[in-house]
Amino acid sequence: MEVLDFDGACRVERDDELLARLQSVRRGADGAFILDRGGGGSLWVHINGDVAFLWFCPDRNGRHPGFVSNIKRSGKRNDVRYLLVIIDEEK
Repeated sequence: MEVLDFDGACRVERDDELLARLQSVRRGADGAFILDRGGGGSLWVHINGDVAFLWFCPDRNGRHPGFVSNIKRSGKRNDVRYLLVIIDEEK
């Protein structure tokens, strides 16, 4: 699986490698990861503290809007900011 995060891109082959990568590249309370198994689909994970935003993008050509998690936290509104991973398509 290809992982894109704050430190760049890397390839992981095993679950323990993925877990180690996800735990090691946080910026304080923030985490941002794009997990790509190939074939066009990817899972985008944005973390701020104990809140996460998930977006599954089923293709790379923009034909499908994807699927977004529904964030609900005990009925109250919480403003949360997320840091993003930047993709450089020219590389």
